[in-house]
Amino acid sequence: MKRIDFDDFVKQNRTEFRRFCLKTRIAHEEPRSFRRRPRDPEESDILTYLVKARWERALSSGEIIRVGPRRYRIDVFK
Repeated sequence: MKRIDFDDFVKQNRTEFRRFCLKTRIAHEEPRSFRRRPRDPEESDILTYLVKARWERALSSGEIIRVGPRRYRIDVFK
């Protein structure tokens, strides 16, 4: 296993780490606002149909594997 000196690693990656922290801080300060207008029934039905179709496609392709009655496993490398 490769050995890494922590202090050298921090010095090399400090700017990237600061950029990452800034992005996460900004993301947490401005939470996404809620939907103000309720969806109309037709749009809701279409979205439900699309989600079900995507779930069934993932099950049939083996991307999602049913482990138990209410348990599933995602095959990330599929």
